[in-house]
Amino acid sequence: MKIAWTTVKDEKTAQKLAAKAVKKGLAACVQLNGPIQSVYKWKGKIETAHEWRLTFKVANTRFMALEAWLLKTHPYEVPEWIAVDAERVSEAYQKWATKP
Repeated sequence: MKIAWTTVKDEKTAQKLAAKAVKKGLAACVQLNGPIQSVYKWKGKIETAHEWRLTFKVANTRFMALEAWLLKTHPYEVPEWIAVDAERVSEAYQKWATKP
């Protein structure tokens, strides 16, 4: 299982992406947190923005499809997309998350 993150500009966009990812069967679960404050350099300038973070729980077998869909669908020019392998997942959660 992998855990992946991205951010978007507002709650409505976050809810839309989360619902579509789950409906399409690309993610087992998506959690939304926000607003959060991000500070970053964009086109040579320091920027500050309030954003919403999406945390995706995804089976390894669905990860590449989720990534392709997210990067194509995401409204940002260069979206944050960071994923890590889950070191430990309970057997029951893993079974639930990988159901078709």
